[in-house]
Amino acid sequence: MQKSLTVLVLAVLALVPLGIAQPAQPDLVVKEVRVEPADPEPGAPVQISAVVGNLGEGDAEAFQVQFKVDDLPLSRQRVRQLRAGRTVEVQAEWEAVEGEHRIAVEADRPLNDIEESDERNNSLQVVVTVQARTAISSLTDEITLVIGKTLRAVGEGLNFAIGSDLFAALEEGLRRLDGARLASANGGAKLVSIGADPPGPLAQEEILRGGRAVGQIFLELADSLAKVGPALQSFNLDAGIAALREAEAELLALSRLSLDRVRLGPLALAAQHLEEAAQATLALAANLSGSSGQSLEELLAPIQAALAKAGEVIVAVATEVEGLSLHRGIVFSDATNRLPAVYRPGEPLTIQVYGAAWLNLEVYDPAGRLVARRVVIDDRLLWRGDDNRRRPLPAGPYFYRLTADRGAGEEKDLGRLMLTAPSP
Repeated sequence: MQKSLTVLVLAVLALVPLGIAQPAQPDLVVKEVRVEPADPEPGAPVQISAVVGNLGEGDAEAFQVQFKVDDLPLSRQRVRQLRAGRTVEVQAEWEAVEGEHRIAVEADRPLNDIEESDERNNSLQVVVTVQARTAISSLTDEITLVIGKTLRAVGEGLNFAIGSDLFAALEEGLRRLDGARLASANGGAKLVSIGADPPGPLAQEEILRGGRAVGQIFLELADSLAKVGPALQSFNLDAGIAALREAEAELLALSRLSLDRVRLGPLALAAQHLEEAAQATLALAANLSGSSGQSLEELLAPIQAALAKAGEVIVAVATEVEGLSLHRGIVFSDATNRLPAVYRPGEPLTIQVYGAAWLNLEVYDPAGRLVARRVVIDDRLLWRGDDNRRRPLPAGPYFYRLTADRGAGEEKDLGRLMLTAPSP
């Protein structure tokens, strides 16, 4: 039977006594992980930088910081000393490999030499996507896919199976919840970055404004998810319920946002289920403090049901959003009928939008100047990388806005163009 992480933590912590604080101990925490470049190509050198802090009252002497990629050790850096309240930056290098990767930085690992006041906050992860560059990339597709994948991770992170070993299930549940937090943080950061990139004439397009707004809420949702586990582990039920209600408010905020063709309204139902879970958790706390005579299974059932429903709604919304880019029917192709990896002005670039009555292509330089525009009464448009005076555009980055009418109103696609030197 599917149970929520929150439910399981409440059940287990009701049986676990509180720990005793240790005086003058350090508390090592990985506060930040940066990857440069943030979107590397396969084979490119990547610099990983981590900020490690000591939040405890005691100094930390001689420990190692371990860098890992997809759970495989990459590098270890030694820190001689880190005094209480101080931070230190450590670095490692990695050669990018195509695909999606989790980069983790762990303080006082793998030896675990330092006795700390809190051993649970020693690591931090980021997700890096490495993909081969293409001359044309759709920001519209990128935004919708990031939103869909992030929502899916959050929805799936709310539920997991309880076995006979509750403590093993707790550990698995905490891992999945942290995965949802990580996905929300990375998805939020990526959406904010995408929305900040395009020049002025495109920056206020609905998909970009909406993407930025979703990104900000995903970052807030990550903070809320990060509070749930520690609050319940310390048996602070009030803080745990407050974190659930923060997540509820963030889902409500998402449900009110407007994006091109992206329907987030059903997330309001997921928020309602989170409120039901919070109310049931209050009842659970009251029953655990007394002697209701109810079994643990009976106490957990209403919370599990509410959170399972919330997760199902979120995953359903994610599935719909992820499918948007698969059905748009927009194709960019070069003379070989493929998406060009390199595009040189002078070479033919065909844009087809199946079922369109007319197409309008606008090309902008990074300063926001409209450098090229083409309009056709057709579902196919041919462009050769030239400006409005039919001169080849200089090499460099550009942005495009493609507008099509397929009989149900205008449909837009925003994206990037990378032009190399014109053919001789």
